[in-house]
Amino acid sequence: MTQKQLSSLIGLPYTMLNEILNGKRNVTTETALLFEAALGINAELLMNMQSDYSLQVARKNKSLIKLFESIRRASAVAVQ
Repeated sequence: MTQKQLSSLIGLPYTMLNEILNGKRNVTTETALLFEAALGINAELLMNMQSDYSLQVARKNKSLIKLFESIRRASAVAVQ
């Protein structure tokens, strides 16, 4: 099945589907359920994969890393 055929089948714009498949757009609960209906791929598996990927990306975000370090330092001081 081509991307255009799949996008037509599940009612998503082709560009949106292409962005999801190329990692430029997140898989939502709704799209995971659409993929499950069309392709038989378990929606929970897709959501878990998206969650894992999103966590990996967030953990590499430099501004978040600085914020996490600041929070950890503040928490360590507060505990003492």
